[in-house]
Amino acid sequence: MPTQQETAAPADAPVGVPPQQKALVAGADVGGEGDSKLLNLASEIVLGLASRSVTVVPQENVETYHYWADQSPVYGRGWLSLVVGLLPGRQTDISNQLSTRLYGGGSNSPLALATDLYYNWGVTGVALFSALFGLGFLALDIALTRRRSATLATAKIYLFCSIPTMYNFSVSCCTAAPSPSCC
Repeated sequence: MPTQQETAAPADAPVGVPPQQKALVAGADVGGEGDSKLLNLASEIVLGLASRSVTVVPQENVETYHYWADQSPVYGRGWLSLVVGLLPGRQTDISNQLSTRLYGGGSNSPLALATDLYYNWGVTGVALFSALFGLGFLALDIALTRRRSATLATAKIYLFCSIPTMYNFSVSCCTAAPSPSCC
């Protein structure tokens, strides 16, 4: 059984990891000091992305519920504002407004996919778009499993892993082609 001192994590270990794993990640010195820092950086990136995907966005949506829910449904105006937001100096979409309410601005706070559908189209939109997404992914699944290949299997695995992290279109825009006019 390790002692308290053996399981204590170094100060530069990644946040959000149990103490035993922090000590392993921060102390892993495979080929020298540089490898340890690279491994530490890689683990921080993975943990940060996982945290943003799984906990931060839903938490921000809950904290700003009264702001976006009182305005909904806006019947597609939220999506239209995302298109207009591609123009320089026009970033006034809902994610920027939520960021301003939560953090004073300077970033974005996207709505999760179901939340974004509710904000733009109400309960009917959530049901309709969910059915359309399901049919679309069914067609994609059939197309990807029609023939056996490593590329198609990889595409299917990627889709399976990326579906839970889908947000509104502003995040898709920023991750696909980051630019100052988008994010």
